[in-house]
Amino acid sequence: MAPIVLRATPSPDDESWVFNVQLPAAPPRRPGIGMHVSFTTESIKFDWTLYPSNRILRSDDTSKFILASFEGLRFPDKPASATREYKIRLFKAGFHLNGVEYRFYGHSNSQLRSGSCFLRAGTDWELDTRINSYGEFRQIKNVAKCAKRIGLLFSKAEIDWVLDPRYTEDIEDIVVNGENFSDGCGLIAPQFARMLSRRKKMIFHGWPYTPSVFQIRYKGYKGVLMLHPDLQKECVAQFRASQKKFRATNDNTFSVVAHSVPYSFARLNNEIVVLLASLGIPAETFLRRQEEYHGWLRVAHTDWQVAFNVLCALKQFEAAERLLVHGIEAPESRFLFGVCDPYGVLQEGEVFVRVSVPRKGVTTLTNTEVLVVRNPCLHPGDCLKLWAVDHPNLSHLVDCIVFASTGRRAAPSMSAGGDLDGDQYTVIWDPDFIPRKIAESYTYPAPKEHTVSTVTREDLARHFASYNSMALARIVKLHGKWVRCSPKGAMSDECQDLNALHSLVVDGGSVKVPDRLLNPPEDPTVPFILDLLQECAKAFYDDFVQTAQASDQNLATEDAEDVLVGLLTSDKLAVSEYELAMMATRFASKHHLDIRKHLGHVDFSALSTAEKHALSFTLGLTLDKDPYVWNSLMRSEILHPRDLQDRKLGGPLRLQKLYNSSQHGRAAFFEYLQQALRDFTRRLLILKTDDRFSVGVFLRGEIAWDDDADVNQNVVVCSFMPKASSMMSTYWQGTSGYRLYCGDSVMQLFDKQRANSFIFITRPPPKSGQDIITSIALNKISRRVQEQCGRVYRSPVLDIEIHVVSCRDCVAHQAFDLRFEQFDYAKQAFSYNTITDYDWGEDTLGEQLFDASAPLDRVPGFLRRLDNTRLYHYFELAIRYRVEAHVFLIFDVFLEKEDPPLEDLRMCINMYPSLAYCILKKHIPNGPVALPENIASLAPSVIRSLICSADALGIATLAALERLSHDIGALDLGTFIDILWSAALCIRSPKLVQEVLLVLQDCRRASRTMDAVSEYAHRHATAVVFDRAEEAADTCPCDETGRPKRQSTPPTRAKLLPPQPQPASREAVEGGAPTAENEASSDGSGKIIVVAHTRIDAASSIRIHSHVRLKVPSVAPNSTLPPPIVDAVVFRATRGELHLEVKQPLPPEWQVVDWNLFDAGGTATSLAMLNAVRKLAVKRYECCKLYNVLVGLAPDPLPAGSTSQDGSDAGLDPDEDADSESTLNESQRRAVVLAVQNPMCLIWGPPGTGKTTVVVQILVQFLRRFPEAKILMTASTHNAVDNVLERFVAFNDAHALLEDDKILRAATESSRVHKALQKYTVDARLGGNINDNPRLLQKALKRVKESRIVFTTCSGAGLGILRHADFDTVLIDEASQITEPCALIPLVKGCGRAVLVGDHVQLRPTVKRMGQALEFDKSLFERLWKGAEFTELARTMLEVQYRFSEDVARFPSQEFYEGRLRTGTPRESEILSTLGISSFPWPISDGHIIPVIFVPCTSEEDYGRSSKSNAGQVALVKHVISLLRKPLQQDDDHLSRLRSATVAVLTPYSRQVQLLRQTIPAVMNAVVSTIDGFQGREGDIVVFSTVRCNIEGDIGFVEDERRLNVAWTRPKLGLIIVGDRRTLQTNSPLWQRALAACTEAVIARPDAM
Repeated sequence: MAPIVLRATPSPDDESWVFNVQLPAAPPRRPGIGMHVSFTTESIKFDWTLYPSNRILRSDDTSKFILASFEGLRFPDKPASATREYKIRLFKAGFHLNGVEYRFYGHSNSQLRSGSCFLRAGTDWELDTRINSYGEFRQIKNVAKCAKRIGLLFSKAEIDWVLDPRYTEDIEDIVVNGENFSDGCGLIAPQFARMLSRRKKMIFHGWPYTPSVFQIRYKGYKGVLMLHPDLQKECVAQFRASQKKFRATNDNTFSVVAHSVPYSFARLNNEIVVLLASLGIPAETFLRRQEEYHGWLRVAHTDWQVAFNVLCALKQFEAAERLLVHGIEAPESRFLFGVCDPYGVLQEGEVFVRVSVPRKGVTTLTNTEVLVVRNPCLHPGDCLKLWAVDHPNLSHLVDCIVFASTGRRAAPSMSAGGDLDGDQYTVIWDPDFIPRKIAESYTYPAPKEHTVSTVTREDLARHFASYNSMALARIVKLHGKWVRCSPKGAMSDECQDLNALHSLVVDGGSVKVPDRLLNPPEDPTVPFILDLLQECAKAFYDDFVQTAQASDQNLATEDAEDVLVGLLTSDKLAVSEYELAMMATRFASKHHLDIRKHLGHVDFSALSTAEKHALSFTLGLTLDKDPYVWNSLMRSEILHPRDLQDRKLGGPLRLQKLYNSSQHGRAAFFEYLQQALRDFTRRLLILKTDDRFSVGVFLRGEIAWDDDADVNQNVVVCSFMPKASSMMSTYWQGTSGYRLYCGDSVMQLFDKQRANSFIFITRPPPKSGQDIITSIALNKISRRVQEQCGRVYRSPVLDIEIHVVSCRDCVAHQAFDLRFEQFDYAKQAFSYNTITDYDWGEDTLGEQLFDASAPLDRVPGFLRRLDNTRLYHYFELAIRYRVEAHVFLIFDVFLEKEDPPLEDLRMCINMYPSLAYCILKKHIPNGPVALPENIASLAPSVIRSLICSADALGIATLAALERLSHDIGALDLGTFIDILWSAALCIRSPKLVQEVLLVLQDCRRASRTMDAVSEYAHRHATAVVFDRAEEAADTCPCDETGRPKRQSTPPTRAKLLPPQPQPASREAVEGGAPTAENEASSDGSGKIIVVAHTRIDAASSIRIHSHVRLKVPSVAPNSTLPPPIVDAVVFRATRGELHLEVKQPLPPEWQVVDWNLFDAGGTATSLAMLNAVRKLAVKRYECCKLYNVLVGLAPDPLPAGSTSQDGSDAGLDPDEDADSESTLNESQRRAVVLAVQNPMCLIWGPPGTGKTTVVVQILVQFLRRFPEAKILMTASTHNAVDNVLERFVAFNDAHALLEDDKILRAATESSRVHKALQKYTVDARLGGNINDNPRLLQKALKRVKESRIVFTTCSGAGLGILRHADFDTVLIDEASQITEPCALIPLVKGCGRAVLVGDHVQLRPTVKRMGQALEFDKSLFERLWKGAEFTELARTMLEVQYRFSEDVARFPSQEFYEGRLRTGTPRESEILSTLGISSFPWPISDGHIIPVIFVPCTSEEDYGRSSKSNAGQVALVKHVISLLRKPLQQDDDHLSRLRSATVAVLTPYSRQVQLLRQTIPAVMNAVVSTIDGFQGREGDIVVFSTVRCNIEGDIGFVEDERRLNVAWTRPKLGLIIVGDRRTLQTNSPLWQRALAACTEAVIARPDAM
């Protein structure tokens, strides 16, 4: 049937789609036929098409559907947006056909990519109702995710079973340290798998086949199910949490989309070939293998055996058997579904692969390397090199790959971001295609989710219309060009950047391709592997076609007997051994041959028991004994199985034992050593000194006897320690200069000189009684090995073995050489600029000035005759070409002038900071005096230059600053704060930066004591800067010369380039570079701005506001200059680009060298705090009407026309507010009243007193009483902010205080906001991220302005879109957990009313050591609570707690809360029903369980470390938890109740936490944490391990009353303190009172009984 044209040449401006035509009848007897409309630029056409089978169509009337295809719609000479808007208008207007309106309905994920969707008759409301009848989609707040979930209903799926949900279960995923190892992989019972196989008639080679893996769709579940023998009939399928994409409401159809099959050979496609070539697989290997394949096809043309194999490999099994009965080589690879290890038996880096192998039946890959890769793959790290092992627990899984369920990362996610929900992986174990070196896997980021309040049908239609695969195609095309032109192939930075962009686009993200990636070179420097393969393939095709046309098409007749023998002896047939035997039997029967005499060719060991019986029955054979297949793997008498497993010494090494001391005697060792060196090139020596330690020495290459042979990197040493808790070290490899001497009685491995020996083996004198002795420098292996084993010096050798590799075994050579693999990091070579490189042209004067042979004393005379412009030109040349002598000479000439050119001088010292010493030498030669008036304005620049050069010139900086003390003291406050900030950023030496800051403070002694405001600002600014400097020192440790030390996380490699012009408005938002608040100092110096091009896929913590340290990674040859290092701050960050403000001058060669970027921590909060301190000190009442309270001054007269309150009557009417106030207790209500009535209110909220409830009610009252108020609600953390926002939104929904768009959640990263609340973020309101789309900035600022209440963190109040926003009302929750400068950030934004809520007797804010000395950890809340009275300030306490029982509350109330804390919930019944039923011996008094217990433990603490641990207490705590979880009586209800109770184990020491986590099994379900980490949380029962037990009575910071308070106030029901009474009480009155409040219960550990 020809299609009907509905509209010819549709226009991009079409507004309606109404058609009335005579439709042709649907084809008869064709079920599933439906209407189809195709949209192209030429026409809109109607025809009939076969619809796919899916859940939507099966349950509906298909006559109401239209399949709309837009694949060919792209308007010429129009942007892509024209097509998008065309489709959006179509979906809004509807498609009208013969009076029926069809609306956008949905699409599968594959339809989205191909540009087709379903339209259905009905209104949007009707369609929404129908869709939501299939599942609960309304809860999904992200449009793309919602479309993907609905797309599962439209995806192709046949009805294979109607599965009652009663026979299924939901189970948790296997999650380790936040990593999901079972993503998308559930379990299926074997009996159900067999039933499915029969239902779908799965037949393989004529026999029923049950797969090990099923890819399924069921209700809201998606993914795969793997065979699991442990499942019983009551449950036939278990689905992981990750498989549940939505909650289905009906339709129990179970569909099998795909399943595992045998002999699914893999193919090396272009992507894999390119990656393997980039990883070092030579082109010759690919060409040779392709030629073998071509030869295979050539032979198949004439050879029946090869033809049979070709057909099998192509899965044409019936044709293959017809070829045999009626009468191409496959690589070692498979294409397999991936599944998880449900038993946890595989270790990290291991896989289990059991496949069907020709003539071998089912074979398990054991102790061999495999290459695993998932398509599409663009990143070399997508190629994983894993270790295949065998394990009996997994033997039922065939023709799939089982990945380990433990480790740092899930292996599937490391290969092209794969998972286990149906992804298939190419698995190769052919040694030729396993690269020796692999690349680090890329961490594929999860796509950012933009949430909306409700996903509408219009949103879904717009998502479909906006999907554009052009960006993906463009990136793939660019990748293909870059990989072709770069010598590194896919390893090039450009290709890996494009891979990162590719992963983002695949996940639906919008990206901008950096300009540097848009223009790859056209001419490759080396032949491209795909071109070479294509040329060879074309030549084969041309030759094959000619040969085939000229050859006889009929196979030659073969002798039947020869055919039968050839069939049974061939080892290259892609069938199982049983299938081959049965085919041979039928062939023999047809040709009347006796097959019995040929059965010796059959491998009976490859047959199952059932197959042996079946074959014996068919042939009339008696039951033969199974043949024994001997495994030739050698067993060492020294090494244990664990050693082989840890060191991966099994499998393909194929070592042969040449010598064994137990068999040949130790005295013969040197004779066999000589033979090993002479006859073999690969040897392994194993020496055992005792049961704890053995050492292995791998030797490679030719090694002369009786000579100092250079072995360099051709020696590898490793230790074997079978009794160690874990593998002690990796392989040690020799370096350049290592030598090996082997003689008749000595073997010595040494570094250059024999005195520097590593391993020394000798035959001692006969009188010693020893055969062989050895000395080994264990510290060269690792320090841990040395600590464990002590000393090996002239120790007797107990056993020795020498293993060798046959010189003819090339594969074993490659496996042996894997121990010598090292990653090569080539350092970039560069040279410093020299003036000899400069072309002087006609500038003869310059050439004379810079002539190296001319005397320097003549240069100043020439220079003095030049004008300033010419002088500065030569100064720049001297800088650029590193003529340091001329730099100083020219600067001195500038200084000599009667009227010094200040701007030139300023630019000079900015470019070369150490020139500042020339100014000091000329004008302040002897002592501290002020700079002369004519250059006094240079003082800020001089001071900054001294700081910039501090790391290079060391303590000279201190003396120079002291000489400038007068000028430092005269600086205005803003400039001085800028200089403090420069010191924190620029000085890397941790000791020097502290000394410089102290000198700067000392110079300001007179200025800071002028008034209270100045003292306040200096004190807090200094504390902020000290803390920032210490944070940088901890994050990026540097030595005393300021050079970054080696770090566990490698630095980010980057190229620096000049910046392109950027929109000026961006700086105002990002806030990284100084802005109006970051006031420019009086010198007006310019900033050094550069752009760092980094790898887009580089895993780095560097982001906007990060402080980074840049270092050139290599040294210029023949230079004594150290590698340049500078500091910078990131003020804009995009993918692959960091915009940096550099704090020191860059070297002249900065654009031609690579740079390492070290992360030194974030600066955003510190800078916001400094700005707040400065703003308060400078603007005072203008920025905060509570200024006098904050600074501690008597009230100042307010500016005319202003008041401290806005004059409204803030009194509360109990009747009016009964709806919101009736649930508050007296102290809570008093707090709300005081907060509303006073300009400033402090609310002391102990744990469990309902602080959040009070905060929400205060916000409600503010909104009601002050209609014009603009409120900023802040807290210390995102969690705390979200907690208040969640409660406020619930109240607002019930009482309709505000419209939703008046509520805003501000965060620099929306991902840090709770998902349920992300709809209130700016990104969700705007539908995009302002960092990715600067055009949204003005809209975002407008949103802030229009909002009545904004929720954010305290530091977030000074960042991003809130940076310049003002709020008259501020509320700070958890105010006692932030520093005072941090609290100032929201308070200096025009605040006239403030409420601070906190608990100052709990833990203080976390600051660095110097910050503690400066009391930087003392919060504003604590200072004001304990400080003077102010009329504007009210204080109140929440006095009723609802968390813990009265017994638990008694001690903290008296000790910490002035005896005012009362208990609102006695919890007696809960204590009795939970604690009373456990086996723990809770004391009872008068029928009342005492829930505060002290359990004595006299086990001594571990010594020798700063963080303490106590193994005895750990064992006792474990026993205590077991008693808490065990019911007194065997009662299921009691057991369930005890298991549901939350138990938290708290301790002050991180080392004790580690030991507890290692010891307490997960089944005990106990949370283990430090006290600091558990603040703000609670548990039913808390076990407090005090750790300390020593004779001195030293308890360290266990004495801290705040930590004791936190630990004591965490439990709701019971508290158990474990410790040594004598240690705790000896020197601590606090602990004497604490233990007096406890009842002692003696509990003996099981191991102590």
